[in-house]
Amino acid sequence: MEAGSINTENSSLQKIPVRIVQTQDMHGNKKVGVMLDIQYYQSRPNIDPDAKVKEFKELYFGTIEQANKILRTTKSKGTSRNSKYYWKLSELLRHFNEQTQNEFEISNYAAALQRDFGLTDSYVGLILNFGKYFKEDEVLDEIPFNVYLELTRKKGKLERLGIFQQEKSKLLMMATKEGKIPNGMAYRKALAELIQSHRDNRN
Repeated sequence: MEAGSINTENSSLQKIPVRIVQTQDMHGNKKVGVMLDIQYYQSRPNIDPDAKVKEFKELYFGTIEQANKILRTTKSKGTSRNSKYYWKLSELLRHFNEQTQNEFEISNYAAALQRDFGLTDSYVGLILNFGKYFKEDEVLDEIPFNVYLELTRKKGKLERLGIFQQEKSKLLMMATKEGKIPNGMAYRKALAELIQSHRDNRN
């Protein structure tokens, strides 16, 4: 579910509809802005639209700036968008969602994230789950992010078999003690074989 999306018919009436847009001036300069539903405010004269625009902009643009700051830091260390970057980005997005989801309904949240963060809607979900399934001290530079994503994708199946924590510990041990980490495709295949093996043993 997207941040600020509708849970019930009544909740949608209480939320403030916003849209994150990109405008371009006559010189070709692009700028991200926020649009509000005028009809919403005409029916709620006690709400100051300018104040709400300012509040939302501070939250959204603050999140973008923090994400860019994290990216600049990782680049200064000779890496770019490594696993720790995505874990911190997950925390930023989670915090932004928590701050906005009860008050704002963002009609084009997925499109805005893709434009401003370079993330597809499905990728955002994976990143948020990645941050949920792994603690900060479990996110290691030695493990590529696409390897973490493979384990994140298979979390449900592994957990139903009762082996998610076991596989997570195994992956971390491979990085810290063995120094042998498979690439994403090889790890995807290994997880699929592991899941099938456990299913066969149960039958």
